[in-house]
Amino acid sequence: MAGGICGALGAGKQSLEAMQSALAGYGSARVEWGRDDVAVAGMHDEDESPLHIDREAGLVAVANARIDDRDALCDMLGVPPAQRAQTADVELILRAFAKWRTDCPRHLLGDYAFCVWDTAKRLLFCARDHIGARPFHYAAANGRFVFASAVEAVLAAPGV
Repeated sequence: MAGGICGALGAGKQSLEAMQSALAGYGSARVEWGRDDVAVAGMHDEDESPLHIDREAGLVAVANARIDDRDALCDMLGVPPAQRAQTADVELILRAFAKWRTDCPRHLLGDYAFCVWDTAKRLLFCARDHIGARPFHYAAANGRFVFASAVEAVLAAPGV
């Protein structure tokens, strides 16, 4: 099974534990990032982490993705050929967001669901592939926003 992602804005890390437990079938390895009232996490079994942080740009991304036509995307993003094989899909998504901001899904081919947190602008941007091949569930209420690969994880968030 492909990895799962989850996150919360307005509740942060306190929501992650219950949500990650609900994603247990999506992988045994957990990765997470959180600050103040925002947190994101990913579950996976593969070597490639679903989480990528660009401290210099102040961006954090979590993704359940398979990016196609990687060479063309890498050309547009300026990824050197020698680094392409080691560049994870989530990193390509983060680079695409850094370049095209909210227009980045127009440049991505494949199936994906992802969230990017911009620490400077306090902006959470979420997107899903054009045909909805990767699941993305969310709830928004009372100043909180939670998302996950499975509806069970959204429902496991406190207050949902």
